[in-house]
Amino acid sequence: MTHSIPDNRDLSCYHVTKHSWRGKYKRIFSIGTHGITTYEPSTLGLTNSWPWDQVVSLTLSKSSNPPDKSQQSIPNSSPVAEFILTFRTKSKKNDSMRFSSEYRSEIITDALRFHASFYHQQPLGQPKLRQASKIHWSSQRVSILLRIQPYCIDQIDAATNRYLCSYDYKDIEQLIPLVSEGDATVRGFLIQDKQYSRLHAFVTPEASTLFQSIIDLAQTSIGVQIRLSKKPYTLNDYSQLRFGPNYSSDEHLTSFAEFLVYKHSSRHVDHVRRILCITETCLIERDPATYHICTLKPLNEIFGLVRHKDSLQEFTIEYIKNDPSKAKCRYTSTERDILLATLLDSVRSSGNNDCCVKTNRTDRGKRIAPFGHLVDDEVEIQHLRFLIQPPSGKLSTPQDTNNPSTAQAGISFSEILKRFNANVPYSGLINAVTSEGLFAENKEKLIHSALNTLLDSDITNNVADLDLLEDQFLAFRRLLASKAGFQAFTQLPKFRERIGTKIVRSLKLNDDQITYSALEVLNTLLQPMHLDYDLRQEQQNKSSILSSKKFLEGLLDIFLKHVKQNTGSLIISSFLDFLTYTLCPPFSETTDGQHFDVLLELVSSNGRIFFKLFQHSSFTIVKGDGQHFDVLLELVSSNGRIFFKLFQHSSFTIVKGAGSIMKAIIEEGSPDIAAHMQDLALSEGALPIHLLRALFTSSGDTRLLPLKYLSQQLLGLWSTGHPTTYGLLKRIFPLGLIAYLDSNEEPDKDFGMILDFIFYTFYFNRLASALVFYSKRE
Repeated sequence: MTHSIPDNRDLSCYHVTKHSWRGKYKRIFSIGTHGITTYEPSTLGLTNSWPWDQVVSLTLSKSSNPPDKSQQSIPNSSPVAEFILTFRTKSKKNDSMRFSSEYRSEIITDALRFHASFYHQQPLGQPKLRQASKIHWSSQRVSILLRIQPYCIDQIDAATNRYLCSYDYKDIEQLIPLVSEGDATVRGFLIQDKQYSRLHAFVTPEASTLFQSIIDLAQTSIGVQIRLSKKPYTLNDYSQLRFGPNYSSDEHLTSFAEFLVYKHSSRHVDHVRRILCITETCLIERDPATYHICTLKPLNEIFGLVRHKDSLQEFTIEYIKNDPSKAKCRYTSTERDILLATLLDSVRSSGNNDCCVKTNRTDRGKRIAPFGHLVDDEVEIQHLRFLIQPPSGKLSTPQDTNNPSTAQAGISFSEILKRFNANVPYSGLINAVTSEGLFAENKEKLIHSALNTLLDSDITNNVADLDLLEDQFLAFRRLLASKAGFQAFTQLPKFRERIGTKIVRSLKLNDDQITYSALEVLNTLLQPMHLDYDLRQEQQNKSSILSSKKFLEGLLDIFLKHVKQNTGSLIISSFLDFLTYTLCPPFSETTDGQHFDVLLELVSSNGRIFFKLFQHSSFTIVKGDGQHFDVLLELVSSNGRIFFKLFQHSSFTIVKGAGSIMKAIIEEGSPDIAAHMQDLALSEGALPIHLLRALFTSSGDTRLLPLKYLSQQLLGLWSTGHPTTYGLLKRIFPLGLIAYLDSNEEPDKDFGMILDFIFYTFYFNRLASALVFYSKRE
């Protein structure tokens, strides 16, 4: 059937190969709310559609090779991963089509979620429910029902008969028998997850009969092989390995930042109070009453962070899980932006550079691959072409037509942007370099054309559609992260002036999310995000961006406004990245100062506030003393009192960034600027606060150790070569203690307790008197 399905919305799409009498050709295979649809990839035009009541089955192809018994599943990369779609025709007969895809198990699983809506000659019987108990995170046993489906195991609340969650066969590594200590009788079973071997424990007397049923259904329906472990586990084994062997140690469970949140979950009628903990590698939910771990998710499984615009406290974390019940978690927090800034920094520090903050959730129906998998080169290039030349087809799924003026050839430009952002990673195009070959397409030219098209569709002056403007900046970020996009800033004619104008206009809209997105684009132009980058190109980009002092002052005004109001943590964090890329080594090695006096004179005489084109045949790398560098130092140091408020910020990410900037100012700036910042450390009361943290923070509390080490480094920066600080420290520390520390004599065994008593007594007395003394001097 070639007509569209009414009110159908694509839920998941895949790039597949269709096998027919005409040969093999590509199609987009869509599973929607009301049926299955296929599209032509080059035009997004509808080719076939089948409502659910006309779909008979999705089955494995008999021509596919049987799975190797030594493997856990049929490899996704297998060229024979074929499946057959059987459907009813207008003549009331069954017909079929053959497809193949590396994501066969995902496709069949997504389709079988609507198994009850398929065409059935006989009434479909209800799956049998099995009585069981789930071992809760609190170690209590909760009565549930297990429903064995052709594609998954459903967990049902036994008391209310309410659906809780599913365990897809494609995500199960193995089933493990659960036994009691010293007893070989099987009391239940464990489900081991494929992603990071997490365990889910169930107690049921029917475990032995369930094993074969689950294994057979996974094999015949999905084409995956679930192993049955020969080694049984006890409850003690489960408690030790509950989060898998990779994330069960203290290194992964000890948090350095914690936030009180309310979780919105379908499992609970009311919002549930949780402590959201961020560790070096994981995001953990804990129960506030007992501090028990409720859930654990590795940071590299986070796909995106959604900052809801209709609520000041609400946010959503998107995961790479393809299961709708586990793909996202929604929370509310009074410290939302601080939490998001800290979490984003942690996710990127863990190596996940594809995560970003946005205001709208990712539509899985617009992505032509599962989350966590890269799209094909062909799909990526096709969406790049769509930015330049809109597709001629007409989608069957509803579009966002809030801005009809942007509609092009049946598909709005907003829809094209959303599809591009959904398929291209935030870290940039995967295949951005032209491959070798006689007929290879010039990808650099495509990227340049796409950048020009985005600027031609500039709607910055029209503030009616901020969502479209944000999508444009997200697309810019993805294009500029490539080598061709990074070079376009100075090589593409008029691109620098046009993108600069767009950023300046966007900053004047006073919308936090637009400001943050614009700063992210600006940082991408400052520091290359791609491999094999050119230092000279980096110098040229920095010289162009830093040439306008008025522009820098405008950015700093936005930064200072949020620091004063204690708002916009994401903006503050992004601006600190801007300063890091221009001030802090090793990035500052490409901050150039040649001809800066000429550029500054042009800005003051002509009043131009946009980026100026100033190119020179050769650029030398100036480390630390370039004139751009000096201007930024003066701008920051002149607002030193406000800058010191960052050291009292509740976000550790912002405190850490402020510490990096402070280090650059004192070590790389002029002696007068360094002395001024050291004076401010005293007058603003920052030095005694960090002295207290550096001395008395418990080393046993690993959550506070990073803050302790940061305080120690700041004390060294603020005290080196500063006589006034030395005088304060001499008044705080007893002279006898200082003489003792300088002595080479061996102390008595009991001298440690005496030393602690002396130190604590003198410290607090001297600190109080010293602060009174210096406050009178001020």
